Amino acid sequence: MLFQLNRSQRDVFSLWHTWRRVVQPLFLTIAAFFVVASVFSFREGLPRILPLNSLLDHTATPRTPDEPLAPLRIRLVHALDKVPTYPNQRNLFQSFRQRPTPPSPGETNSLWEGWKSWEKLNPDWTRHFIDDHHMEHHVLLLASAGVPEVLSTYRSLPTMVLRSDFMRYVLVFMYGGVWADIDTLAHLSIAEWYRRCLGGSGSHRGSVGFIAGTELDFDPIDKSASWLDRTLYFAQFMFMARRGHPILLEVLADVIEVTPTTPPNRNVLIWTGPRRWTDNIVGHLYGNYPGLTQRNITYLDKPMMLGDVCLLPVSGFGAGRDQANSPPVTDPDVFAHHFFQFSWG
Repeated sequence: MLFQLNRSQRDVFSLWHTWRRVVQPLFLTIAAFFVVASVFSFREGLPRILPLNSLLDHTATPRTPDEPLAPLRIRLVHALDKVPTYPNQRNLFQSFRQRPTPPSPGETNSLWEGWKSWEKLNPDWTRHFIDDHHMEHHVLLLASAGVPEVLSTYRSLPTMVLRSDFMRYVLVFMYGGVWADIDTLAHLSIAEWYRRCLGGSGSHRGSVGFIAGTELDFDPIDKSASWLDRTLYFAQFMFMARRGHPILLEVLADVIEVTPTTPPNRNVLIWTGPRRWTDNIVGHLYGNYPGLTQRNITYLDKPMMLGDVCLLPVSGFGAGRDQANSPPVTDPDVFAHHFFQFSWG
């Protein structure tokens, strides 16, 4: 006699078969999708980047719909706890369309000479080369750490020159180190930069948190400077800063705050370039040293330390220019020089 199931037992058995045939495969498919997504989101050992709609909707961190975002500068500082780091901050950042290549026999290539000069003088520093196609990756990292405005600002900048300016601030703020434009040539090691900033007293890197070189330093009555709206400019084609330095914090926040109301044809120098850079450096110094004036930081003949900020004279980064006070590139006090192979156009 065959075993007979009652009605309730048949219903349970039917539900079990339905689970085995329909629900279980669907459940396993969904689970597999999340496993694969998790693997890919952690590629290259970097933190998971939140979905783009989360960034644009200002939901990089869980919060209620009515809860306001924390002030921008606070979120930028807190973001440093969530992004990857390099232990010793000996990072050299450079960017270009493509990595420089050796010249053909009998030819010269200034980009290659500059490239090799940084490598030769700084063998214990790690160079990070970022081409144009990978710049946004680092912006996404900072944006996904709770600062979505970084991404919207970067994407709203209408030219690669503006984006390159913004990118250098992002990179050195996040990781610490040195930024050098690709068309620059090193004359001294970065370790020597520190030593000279400290008056030759050693290479105590911890005492120096920021190095800026004077690019232009004009007398107010110098007619050759009439095209400028400042008589003092600090170079942003080369600089050093420790991770999260207050000057970089202010520059980043400043660009983010002005960009939404800036017309697309705004001068690069004013929007993201040397003028905004200089104004934030000077603003930081004036805010920390009451009574300090421009007279105190112009016409320098040697590096000047103000707190952890080292200001270089024109000879530091500004040699070889057809401008007032600019020495030849053969001057022994030249740290590195910029040969301006590319324009802002």
